[in-house]
Amino acid sequence: MSPVETEKGSFLKSLKPENVEPLWTVMSAMVPPVPKPKATPNVWNYKKLRPLLVESGRLVPTEESERRVLMLINPSLKAPQTTDTLYAGLQYINPGEIAPAHRHSAFALRFIIEGNGGYTAVEGKRIYMERGDVILTPRWEWHDHGKEGDGPMIWLDGLDLPMFQAIPVNFAEHYEEECYPAKTVAESNIKFPWKKTQEYLDSVDGDYAVFDYTQGGSPLSTILTGQAERVKAGKASPWRQENS
Repeated sequence: MSPVETEKGSFLKSLKPENVEPLWTVMSAMVPPVPKPKATPNVWNYKKLRPLLVESGRLVPTEESERRVLMLINPSLKAPQTTDTLYAGLQYINPGEIAPAHRHSAFALRFIIEGNGGYTAVEGKRIYMERGDVILTPRWEWHDHGKEGDGPMIWLDGLDLPMFQAIPVNFAEHYEEECYPAKTVAESNIKFPWKKTQEYLDSVDGDYAVFDYTQGGSPLSTILTGQAERVKAGKASPWRQENS
């Protein structure tokens, strides 16, 4: 090693006690020429996960689970990351159960997969769920979930939680009672009924159709939004590449 390299090494060692580090040694990694997401493609099989959800409903009472959810964790990342920026999980509620009221800084959407008689109450409005519906939970609004009638309720939660953990400004508050006072509403601007979405998709000619969930023509939130797609049997969607 040359005298200059030896002196440079000593210089770099002298930085650590002062809690400083050289930018020039890491700048290319910090600001790469192209995006470098850590998440890798993965498929979660609902037929395999559903029995696990049912078992969680049998073994884990609501007293032990504020939200009975199986998180969908990317194999290349750690909880709660489904992708680098988004979190998803399957939530399971038994008949008669209530997931108690809280509110949090993250934005959430619910895609209803299975069941009837389930509801979410958001900021005083109780909204009943039907299969295929998308229901939003805006940031910092009180919400609780419940299930009436027979059979379980299952839906997919999607949140921008990893973004808020990275900043970090992710936090929640619990309501003093199990439920926030709410009244049932027939319609809401935070509910997208599957019936209307399907009607639109079926009205589009061709092998492929897409429906963008929006509010007032804008994405559902500044970070998180959603789409519904329809592909005819035996056909394929157009090839595309996105940065989301």
